[in-house]
Amino acid sequence: MGYSYYPCGLFVLVAYCILKVQCTPLPNRARKLEDSESVSCVSVTFINDYKKPIRIWKTMSKTSFKGFIVTGKAYRMKTMVLDHHKPVVYHAEALDSDPNNELLLEGHESISILPFDCDDKFINVTVRGRHKAKEVTSNSLTLLQEWLDSSSTPDSSEQS
Repeated sequence: MGYSYYPCGLFVLVAYCILKVQCTPLPNRARKLEDSESVSCVSVTFINDYKKPIRIWKTMSKTSFKGFIVTGKAYRMKTMVLDHHKPVVYHAEALDSDPNNELLLEGHESISILPFDCDDKFINVTVRGRHKAKEVTSNSLTLLQEWLDSSSTPDSSEQS
């Protein structure tokens, strides 16, 4: 019977890859984060009062950044930032198929939060749903105007 060298060779390859990854130096930008004085945080707990899955995204365009999916009652997020003076802007959208639902963060379409110390203090942000008002079309306005005009014209039976 011959011995298979495959498992032993695979083990050596995996061990080499793990050691290689662990020994890779951090990029210069990542080293800046070692200095806690240069980093601020935005720590937020999103409370999902919508009671359905939602997506939260921050500052970036939702087309380039897919955001975070929140399926439960609450979601904690801590964002580390280097610019202390620039707020982080959060948005939310419903993941259900009803396009008439709009999500509001503390009653607004978005919320901006300035960074502060990176401690364990989290800001609570409530996410609620609101049914969007349907757009009034010109056809609806025309029908409304015709109805108003017809109701303001006196009937011939009422004229004496």
